[in-house]
Amino acid sequence: CGHQQKMPLNLRTYECSECGFEADRDFNAAINLKNYVNQ
Repeated sequence: CGHQQKMPLNLRTYECSECGFEADRDFNAAINLKNYVNQ
């Protein structure tokens, strides 16, 4: 959905407060990098 939020490094799972998407923070970072490169 594109929502961004600050997270402390000790949290390993990203949970979107807007759409409910959940993923390991490293996997989510890989998705974000792919989307950035493909813009």
